[in-house]
Amino acid sequence: MPSPLDARRLVEESVPAAVVLLFWSVLAAIAQSGVALGLRIAGVVMALLYVVVRALTLADSLADDGQPIESEPILRENATVAVASGVWFLAALLFSAPLPIPRSIDYLFGLFSAISFALAATGVLTVVLYAVAVGIVRMRARSDAANPTGQPAAE
Repeated sequence: MPSPLDARRLVEESVPAAVVLLFWSVLAAIAQSGVALGLRIAGVVMALLYVVVRALTLADSLADDGQPIESEPILRENATVAVASGVWFLAALLFSAPLPIPRSIDYLFGLFSAISFALAATGVLTVVLYAVAVGIVRMRARSDAANPTGQPAAE
């Protein structure tokens, strides 16, 4: 059973979250003060808002594939999500690798750290995007199966 969202589409759908996170993380790097953490958190909140709204929209266009209960389809689904989020985690690793930059240029270290944070957070939000979109589709299908007539339950 293929995943309702493939890895390529997940990466494409998560790009706007990356843009939001990069914007706020660069602001945090520029601030280099006590407000930097607040700016990073604000970025995560704004990106999470995008991801949840986008996941709700995607859920309307996805077909229910049924909740996998056997190991193979569960692993296949998680592998798809791991590939998509892994793109962002690998990019984050590139910005966190030791660089031959003189320590006297501290702002570059702060900037690279901010970019690494934003890319890693995008990896997490890619997983959230999949989980919310596919979870909604599966919950709707389950609800429809429990109430095939669509009529409210009698009290």
